[in-house]
Amino acid sequence: TKPSSLKQSAYISIVTFLLENFNASSDAETKVDILRALSIILYDNIHNNSKNFEELVPLLIQVADKSTRPLEVRRMAINCLGNICCNAGTKLQNYYSAIFEVIMSNISMVEHTSQGTTMIVARSLDFNDQALRRVASSTLRSLHLLLYEDKSILSNKLVDIVDIIRTFVFYNINPTTYKHAKEDAYLTPVNSMQLLPHQQRMSHLRQQEQTKRLSAGFSPLSNLSNNREYGAVSSDSEISDSEAINPGSRRHRDNAKIRINALLCLQAIAKTSPKAFYPYWESFIPHNFDPFAYYNKMKGTSETQLDRSLASYLLYVEHTHSLFTILLFDPTPNVRMAVSNVLMGMLDGSKQYLSVAVAR
Repeated sequence: TKPSSLKQSAYISIVTFLLENFNASSDAETKVDILRALSIILYDNIHNNSKNFEELVPLLIQVADKSTRPLEVRRMAINCLGNICCNAGTKLQNYYSAIFEVIMSNISMVEHTSQGTTMIVARSLDFNDQALRRVASSTLRSLHLLLYEDKSILSNKLVDIVDIIRTFVFYNINPTTYKHAKEDAYLTPVNSMQLLPHQQRMSHLRQQEQTKRLSAGFSPLSNLSNNREYGAVSSDSEISDSEAINPGSRRHRDNAKIRINALLCLQAIAKTSPKAFYPYWESFIPHNFDPFAYYNKMKGTSETQLDRSLASYLLYVEHTHSLFTILLFDPTPNVRMAVSNVLMGMLDGSKQYLSVAVAR
């Protein structure tokens, strides 16, 4: 049964039960399980959620605060905030600003300069800590759900938001990373028989949901509602991963999820605010194609008559990171798919501006 199809009486009974047990429990694992269940109930369920906003949202904002420990409890509260925003429209308008502030506090900080105040990526983030990587990934996922619902956030903070998202889009991107990641890609994958039955099922749901979010994301013929079929199960939140995954592969997986969710944020901005986002294209698309031109020039010379692809050439030559860097080199198919969707969204949302530029 889909949570959104629940009768209001059943919904109220379930939410009341979960909240009472959450407030009464002092066990962190129990709180995590309760919030995980609550996040599923809240996802795309605006008809029922609106009856409990006054009780739910303040509690979730409190638990999602950056001071909350353990981190997994905080992360699940962040997931809940993202899910309650999904398709909420104007019904949650009074809370969007507070939700945005608490979500962003998990990955950013306010810096005071002579020019004023600005948001930057928090210096306290330690991505050697897996728990913090997962918090960052969940934060970006919830942010992208929020960005679809409230354009006013972008009107005042677009510069800061784009800069922060850019940091995570290109997080841990360098030739060494790609070379190591490609080597790890040849490692034998974890056998599904090593997973417990519930882990096998959740692993399947994770893959299914992530593929749905990415592949259905940006058909030019799709309307906005079709572009937001994300699925209630987060690819990096409600899923328990097998302990059989080696630390190196686990880290590459976490890094890929961070990039995917950052790209989904970028996709949301490109789709909902194409005109405002247009001036920031140069932060993501190269404006200097010298490496490409040099490769084409040297390809025909006698000293470079080698079987060397453009991708392998660019892997070693210095060039500014762009979405094309990820599209060419990232070993994770879903990351490359996310980049493709962002590029499609940028082009689709800016057709009129590009047409004017061509006409001139």
